[in-house]
Amino acid sequence: MAIAGVAILAKKEEIQNVYQRLEQIPEITTYGIHQEQYIVAVVETSPQQDLEKFLKKIQDNDPGILGIFPAYANFEDEVLGESLDELV
Repeated sequence: MAIAGVAILAKKEEIQNVYQRLEQIPEITTYGIHQEQYIVAVVETSPQQDLEKFLKKIQDNDPGILGIFPAYANFEDEVLGESLDELV
């Protein structure tokens, strides 16, 4: 699983709509709006999903999103080649 903290830059006039759309995506947990144009969120993807491709798909499919900027990412299980089930 990849976990990333991200700032999602959205058009100011679309920020509330983008926020509501992001809340409908199970892999994204939103934590509020900063400076009226950034949405603070955590993204958790399954081992089968590529985080970069997932974020690009989200951005490309929402015209209200101007950019997605990772602030933190953890890929430990992918690097180790282990799944959570193997560790338990």
